[in-house]
Amino acid sequence: MPARHDETKPLLRETAVNTHAVSRSLAVAALLLAAPAPAAEYGPFEIVGFLKNEYSLCDNCSAGIVNPTAYDPRGVLSPPVPMVNQGGDSEGTGRNLFLVDLSLGVSHEFDNAFKIEARTSGRMRNSDADIYDNWMTDLYAGVSHPTYGSLQVGKFRSRTWSRSDSFAYPLGLSSPWAESGAGYGLYPEAVRYATREFEMPVGKIRFEGSYGQADTRYPLNRDSLVEEPPDPWLYEVFVQFSNEKNLVELIYQSSEGGRQSSFSKGAFYGAQGNTNGFESSPEYEEPSESVLILQGTYYMNERWRFTYGVSSAASGRARPSSATTAPCRQS
Repeated sequence: MPARHDETKPLLRETAVNTHAVSRSLAVAALLLAAPAPAAEYGPFEIVGFLKNEYSLCDNCSAGIVNPTAYDPRGVLSPPVPMVNQGGDSEGTGRNLFLVDLSLGVSHEFDNAFKIEARTSGRMRNSDADIYDNWMTDLYAGVSHPTYGSLQVGKFRSRTWSRSDSFAYPLGLSSPWAESGAGYGLYPEAVRYATREFEMPVGKIRFEGSYGQADTRYPLNRDSLVEEPPDPWLYEVFVQFSNEKNLVELIYQSSEGGRQSSFSKGAFYGAQGNTNGFESSPEYEEPSESVLILQGTYYMNERWRFTYGVSSAASGRARPSSATTAPCRQS
């Protein structure tokens, strides 16, 4: 299979500290353990990942972004006290972040250049799943060939989140860039096809497409339903161009019937359906989200590199026909 940039290897190049804005705080982030480990290979098996511990000293520490339930990925309905970046004294003077990301893969290549593979990945934050209800962030099997590309089936991290995080983390911008706005970061049931790399006079380019689904999800009070929950589905297109000086990526993700949020790191869950009634929501439609991202890095020389990005995201649901969509993020 041709060499490529994927969602796992770039994690090894992340820097140690991700800065969060905390009201009246002293941003002192002490790195205790965050040296990235190189991939270790044992026959057909490969283990890769990182572990870090980060401690912040602050005045009136916020609990930060939380991810307590599938219905409330950012803790809006049951927020910490005080709410994130809101007034009130939490009396907190320190906050610890312990993050582990570990991936285990196995592969076998045949004499005819076909290769079969399987991979599973886990991600833990402060002794809990980093993404709610998803200790495993990858669990898939696939087949690939240098000429025909690769086909994978299972559970995946989206390019919308994983690749954006790879660009933003070294700059301390994971939260505002990779985790904010419309979109989803994890596909529980998906299929992904990637072409081989195509050589051009100015560099290399490859194309990838993913299609995912999620289980139909009912509200906590099923008696409140006036219209059944939708069957959620989405697709994602990923294009990557590279040469000696540039790495440029274009990502487009579009979904129907998914739970809406402004937390693009969260998993893809189905929306609960119409619980407002026909009188309050006479034009109810299945919710939709889309996000378009263009990001890249220009490697000027061994000392200097420039990272840039532009994104636009939208979220639409049952509203009057003159205002069916609303932007969630535009940078």
